[in-house]
Amino acid sequence: MANPIVNIVIANYNYGKWIQNAIRSALNQDYKNIIVTIIDDNSTDDSVDKIEEILGCKFVDSSINTVVNGIPVIAFRLPETTGPSNARNVATHNTLNLCDIYAILDADDEMMSNKVSVCVQEMTQINLVGVVYADYIIEDISTGIKHIEYKEPFSRNRLMQECIVHSGSLILKQALLDIVDEFGYYDINMRVCEDYLLWLKISKKYMILHVPEPLTLVRVHENNSTNSVKNEIWQKNWNYIRTRIQE
Repeated sequence: MANPIVNIVIANYNYGKWIQNAIRSALNQDYKNIIVTIIDDNSTDDSVDKIEEILGCKFVDSSINTVVNGIPVIAFRLPETTGPSNARNVATHNTLNLCDIYAILDADDEMMSNKVSVCVQEMTQINLVGVVYADYIIEDISTGIKHIEYKEPFSRNRLMQECIVHSGSLILKQALLDIVDEFGYYDINMRVCEDYLLWLKISKKYMILHVPEPLTLVRVHENNSTNSVKNEIWQKNWNYIRTRIQE
């Protein structure tokens, strides 16, 4: 697959404080064969204003189609809040005919300018690579302290024990098409850990590769799901994963 088209998907809910930084980091990739898809999950803060400001145009019928610095950008605003799984599923479903690879970026994070180019290089060197993930820099918003999160090389045995793959990974479109089911690409029943189940499903059919280089800035703050979602919801989702992987 020569010079694949990469779709950078940014799902946003009430991250107006950071959404412009995320979009800017997507537009500033040194890999230029990209499109950017923004999906707003009916935010109640100033996210829509921030998205419209950086794109230079308004939502019309809950969508935007524009070009910024030569890069096609599509934005959707959902009529109600449905959660990150459905938001990403909507973005995926509506752009299947536009790209070859999806690059996932949380709206409160930022990509390093070489993230897509480095990961595409790894993905296209070997057949049957479905996912490429990398290390990342964690920034604690409350203290300003940063440190590198070193991820371990991929092992499916280790993946069965815990989620060692970063949520902000590059995913081959065909891998998503090969694992989609009645619950979507990302399982819509899940509020957290949705990426973990996705990696487990993809790893049954495709290789997953690790890049030992920090390629994303990940912000840790009080609104992260780790801090804002109740423990019982986390436990419910873990139990659900155990059930699904036994199917």
